[in-house]
Amino acid sequence: EAQALARRENRCLMVIFGANWCGDCRAFDAALRASDVTQMVDDNFVVTKVDVGNWDRNTDIVEAWGDPIAGGIPAVVLTTPEGEIVYSSKAGELSRARHMDQAALVRFFEGLLELGKQSVVP
Repeated sequence: EAQALARRENRCLMVIFGANWCGDCRAFDAALRASDVTQMVDDNFVVTKVDVGNWDRNTDIVEAWGDPIAGGIPAVVLTTPEGEIVYSSKAGELSRARHMDQAALVRFFEGLLELGKQSVVP
C-alpha cells in the first residue's frame, strides 16, 4: 500500500525496519519526530515501518527488501516512486543511532532527501 501511495504521489518510499525494544530504533524514531526533520520527511517521503521483533518477525518482508537489517537496526531502505531501491543501510549505518547527535541524524535525512530528489521525475 505504501509503495502504491508513493507511486501515486510521486514521492520516494522510506521503509524503516526496527523494534520497540531497541534503544537505537527509539532514538531514530525520536529524530523522525524532531521539528527540523518531520517536515522534510513528510514533504518528501512516504514512510512505512516494519517491526522485526528480535530478528524473528516479518522475516519475509526483510528478505524481500534484501535483508537491510544484516548490519543492525534500525535500518532504512529508500526507493524511487516506482519501487527501485536507491539506498539501503545494510552496513548498519544507523545501528548506533542513540549515540548520534541530532545534527548527524539531520545530515542522514538530508542525504536521503538528496537521493530522493535524484530519483523523482518532475
